[in-house]
Amino acid sequence: MTIPITFRPIDTWSGKLRTSRKRDRFDKPYRQILDQLDRELGHLGAKEANVLVACRENQLRNDGLLRSAAVLEHPGVVLYVPKCDEGTLRFQTDMYIDWQGNLRAIAEALEGLRTFDRHGIGKGGEQYRGYSALPPAAPIAAGEWASKLDAARWLCAQAKPGIHVHHSVVAQVVTDPAWLNSEYREAAMNAHPDRGGSDELMAKVTRARDFIRQAEGGAA
Repeated sequence: MTIPITFRPIDTWSGKLRTSRKRDRFDKPYRQILDQLDRELGHLGAKEANVLVACRENQLRNDGLLRSAAVLEHPGVVLYVPKCDEGTLRFQTDMYIDWQGNLRAIAEALEGLRTFDRHGIGKGGEQYRGYSALPPAAPIAAGEWASKLDAARWLCAQAKPGIHVHHSVVAQVVTDPAWLNSEYREAAMNAHPDRGGSDELMAKVTRARDFIRQAEGGAA
């Protein structure tokens, strides 16, 4: 793969999960699907992407992929593209009974959407508008974090540099305003220019806190 594809736990699922699913019809190995996804992301001009699945933090490998023995809460998959030629995009499906089938479906859908431009249908790129991810409320920069958990992981890393923070702590930061404020204070202290940080890092720490507070109904 040439474009970094990182697996993350799903923060929230848009809409209701299906109560019945089907077997997928895509007869392709997992590695081949990742290669297909990489190609389609390249056509979109993406620099990175996140595959969000219903896993726990300890089910992710150090290289950003999902452990083979991971047991998921449901097979739904979200593909989140923070930045590409068409903006910020989000695709999701839980049509199929396993997450691999749903990831295959998204890859196939991306290839199908690309045929619009290839055949000169539409004005160019308009087929992606229905998949645009709404930007967070200002002043949060859209696309910096795929989810509240992603932002909380980053904030905890700034608060306790060099220390592995357990996923339960990250989850607490997302759901408990007191925990969030505590991690924010530590991170802001470490990011201060007098402590070796910078104004840019201080601003990003504040954006992470505000993203967790506001994104998708976060704590106020």
